[in-house]
Amino acid sequence: MNFNKVNNLAGWAVCAIACTVYLLTMEATVSLWDCGEFISTAYTMGIPHPPGAPLFILIARFFIILFGSSPHTAAMAVNSMSAIASGFTILFLFWTITHFARKLVQKNDQPLSKQAAFSIISAGAVAGLTTVVMTLLIGATRVSFAMSRDHLLPPRLGRTNPKTGTPVLLTIIIGTAVALIASLTPIGKLEEMVNIGTLAAFTLVSISVPILRRKRPDLHRTFKVPFNPVLPILSAVICVYLMLNLSVETWIRFLVWMALGFIIYFAYSRNHSLLATGEKFEEGEVPFEGGRVI
Repeated sequence: MNFNKVNNLAGWAVCAIACTVYLLTMEATVSLWDCGEFISTAYTMGIPHPPGAPLFILIARFFIILFGSSPHTAAMAVNSMSAIASGFTILFLFWTITHFARKLVQKNDQPLSKQAAFSIISAGAVAGLTTVVMTLLIGATRVSFAMSRDHLLPPRLGRTNPKTGTPVLLTIIIGTAVALIASLTPIGKLEEMVNIGTLAAFTLVSISVPILRRKRPDLHRTFKVPFNPVLPILSAVICVYLMLNLSVETWIRFLVWMALGFIIYFAYSRNHSLLATGEKFEEGEVPFEGGRVI
């Protein structure tokens, strides 16, 4: 077995996964790291305060040019650069871990067994993708935070800490729930539940694209869908086909989970939402810190 070849391929696969997750979950209009200084200085080729920033300012400016050199797309361009840079950070972390793990496992330059090689690569993948999992947790927190601001969930959950500007209670609840589910649920069952949930979400998104394009043609859209409505319908059909290949037990758990969501919606969210009550969202409810919206 050629360990170096497998290690290189696995490293690039981990990098691709990390970049994909970061790009799909990035903010398109604001900065994730500061009050917007990095985006503004990259657009104007200014001088920011962090050490080492000039190099990244040049790289960010290159991305801004690729995105059309417009102030409307500058944030997306810079955040795309940050997402890709974070993905390559995961790549180098993966290779660092596998390098030192190989030094510990391999004795006297003897060939590695297949089991030892895959154990080393698995250790690198787990450690490297840990930050990707953290990003997904942040995404879940932000979605729940937005729902609480719209009163689809109790507004108390969306309260932010005056010092950190973050929804501490919501973060603790989601982190604890994820930790308990991950530690107490068999990994095989959990993988099937994640698969069916993701496929169901993709199905709904695919179906909604041609519907919204027909019913709300006036909405501003930042991307085009080629071969509409054929491509969205084909995507929905493929997702449903993959869902049908999952076990009956997975479908039962999925339907129970959906039923729980419907109960929460019809028992609380539907009657308490801002849309239902007619209340207006107050600007004062949005916490600001350092000039950026949390």
